[in-house]
Amino acid sequence: MEPQLKDCYDRALNYFDQGYISHEIYEMLKKEGVDEHLLAEAMCNLKLAIYKRRKNKGVSIGAIGGVMLLLGFVVSVLMFRNGYNYEVFMYGFTSVGTILLCWGGYEVLH
Repeated sequence: MEPQLKDCYDRALNYFDQGYISHEIYEMLKKEGVDEHLLAEAMCNLKLAIYKRRKNKGVSIGAIGGVMLLLGFVVSVLMFRNGYNYEVFMYGFTSVGTILLCWGGYEVLH
């Protein structure tokens, strides 16, 4: 990445980390006098970074949900075979695991 592009991208990423949305960042950098071509490329790189963060977050949340579903199933089967009350694990872990799995899917697909 060339130095001017890297500087513009770093400023855009800094603005994003401060809580600004991409449209506001675009306008702020445009008011600072950044070249249009450079600004477009920096915004494209910023959006790719944002999408990568969301995808990684979604995959992590989905993986945790999948592990909870599997753990709930295994513990429920083991407790059922041993005659213990298994309903808390069966319904609790299944519900939480399903919610996390759906949330992770939303983060990846959004």
